[in-house]
Order: sequence, then C-alpha cells, then structure tokens
Amino acid sequence: MSSSLLRSASFLAASFACLSLTACGGGGGNNDGLQELTVESTANLDGGTNFNNNGSVNTGSPGLAPLVGDQTFVASGGTILYNAFWSFDISALPAGATIQSAILRLHQAGTAGSPTAAFALARLDHVNYGTVFPATSGAFNVISTDIAQLTDLDTANVPKPLEVTGAVQVDLDAGRPRSQFRLRPAIPTNNDAQADFMVFTDGETANASIRPMLIITYSE
Repeated sequence: MSSSLLRSASFLAASFACLSLTACGGGGGNNDGLQELTVESTANLDGGTNFNNNGSVNTGSPGLAPLVGDQTFVASGGTILYNAFWSFDISALPAGATIQSAILRLHQAGTAGSPTAAFALARLDHVNYGTVFPATSGAFNVISTDIAQLTDLDTANVPKPLEVTGAVQVDLDAGRPRSQFRLRPAIPTNNDAQADFMVFTDGETANASIRPMLIITYSE
C-alpha cells in the first residue's frame, strides 16, 4: 500500500469518530501538526444530470437526485444516462498548503434495477463547473477522469470513501475555491431496456450525518 493510501486510511478511521461533521476539525490542528478541514457539499451546486446516449445533456439541475446509471430505452433519445455531481467549498484552505489526505465520503440511499450486475463499478471524475450547476454538455470541464472507482454499489447507507487527495491539491494550486466531482457508471449503458441506477445523497439530504463530505488533512 502506498504511503498516501496509508495516510488516507489512517485519517479516514479518525474522521468517522467525528460525526457531527458540518465543520469537524475545521482548521484545527492535531498531534502530528496537521490541520483538518471537513466540509459538506454545496446544496445548490450538487445534484443530477441526465444525458442522452449521444452525450448531450437532456436535463440537469441541483434539484434532481444524484443518480448514477441508466434509464429504460426511450425511442426519441435513446437511453438516458444518469451522472451525479458534487461541489465542495475549499476556500478555507490556505494558499500554498500541502494536502496530505482528502477523502470524498459518499452515501448511497437506494437502487433501481440491478446496478451492481449492470455496471460492476462507478467511476469518479475530477471536474470544474464553477458557480453554476452544469445544465448543458459544455457547462463543465473534465480535469481528469477515473481518479477513483466505487465498487460497493449495494443499498446499505454506510460511508463510501473515495480518495481524492491529488484532485484537491490541483484545485488549491490552481486557485479554485471549489473541488467538484462527477460520478458515472463505468459503461454508458448495458442496453438491457431496464432502469439500473444508484441513488446518492446530496447537500439537501435532511439527515446531516449522511450528506456528502470532503474530509481533508493538510500542512502549511
């Protein structure tokens, strides 16, 4: 296991002991001299986007549930593909900081069909769409693809951690005040004429303990 993964695993274990979460450790130090920051996703910048099978955006809104998968075949537009987007405010990080660990903690709230059998895993992309939720195909930039993979696609409402250390460092170094991510199925559609998708929580979820979180440790 790499040293970065070891750091991530160690910090992740500690972070789960702090489930008040809205700003757990927000800027405070620890015994290693590292600073900690935990932020919830931004409710008006996370949500779901439905793509037509030609790649164009059909509809996209922060009010849509973050779904990942596909819908049944629609004659007028082919299969509808579901992607989920989340945005995190990292403006509290000091310029020039070194990100030691960044964990994106997601929760899956449910499923439709058989997403595990249909897609096997979901893939996380590092994206940038600024202050407006991406409602068109050209409204977001993909910075890097496949930065993490989610293999746990069951319905258990338990933390699903993904390491995004490099992505947060890139955003900080570029002066971006947000780190933004897209989760998508590993394949566009499995063409089985059946809806197969995962439902995730977002910043509007009533239960704060299962909202998406970005858990960061850094040094100055």
